[in-house]
Order: sequence, then C-alpha cells, then structure tokens
Amino acid sequence: MYPATQIMRHKDSVAYSFEPDIIHDVFGHQACLLIPEVNQLHHKCGLASIVSEPHERELLSAIFWFTFEVGLCWDSEDPSQRKLLGGSLLSGIIDSQVAMDPATKLEPLESDLSKILFTDIQYSDVQRRHIVCKPL
Repeated sequence: MYPATQIMRHKDSVAYSFEPDIIHDVFGHQACLLIPEVNQLHHKCGLASIVSEPHERELLSAIFWFTFEVGLCWDSEDPSQRKLLGGSLLSGIIDSQVAMDPATKLEPLESDLSKILFTDIQYSDVQRRHIVCKPL
C-alpha cells in the first residue's frame, strides 16, 4: 500500500506544480518503488529515521530531498548520461527539462554530505541544483 494525495493539479499548472498531487505521488514515486533498489533505499531511509537523532534526521531529510525528490543517477549502460530519479522530476515537465539541461549544475552524492545539509532547498520553485548518484 502506498498513500497518495487525492489532489489533482490544475490544467494551468500541468508542466509544474509546487505541491505534491496524485500525478506526483503515482508517476513520480510509486512507479520508482517498483524498482527493487529504489524500494529498498526508501525502506532503509524510513528505518533510519525511526532510530535517528534530530540532527541526523535533518541530514537524512536533505539526502532524501536531493535524491528521491529532485535527484538524478548516472545511466548504468552509458555513464556519461543522466537519468531522472526524483519524484518531482518524474512528475513535472519543467523540472525534468531543467534537470536534463547540460547547463544544470550536478554534484555527486559521494561528495561532502555536510554540503547537502546546508543547501537551501527550493520547495516552491524549480530546483536549479541537483545531486547525481551512481547507477542503480
């Protein structure tokens, strides 16, 4: 079972919606959970959040945001190509176009994780900075 909102974005905001809706939940997250590796990572994040301290949850939340919401991963067959991973990217036309634009700044997930924690998260606008992880 996967809880999803019942809200549907307005026809004027089909390309970009700053709040989660059923398109975001179903096409952005639910579809990815069918990939065993993504499903396992979601599960591990959930378990980690249960036993973590508040400051650890902040870091976990930021990592979750920059991976499962607005993250990318390298293509396993062509490591020079990026693939969409985050639910916001998979459910938003403008978000996905920005993420796939060669001019968009990409940072490897393997870099200093403390930088992720102190990065401003854009909840209400298109993300201009993306974290890219190893192929799944």
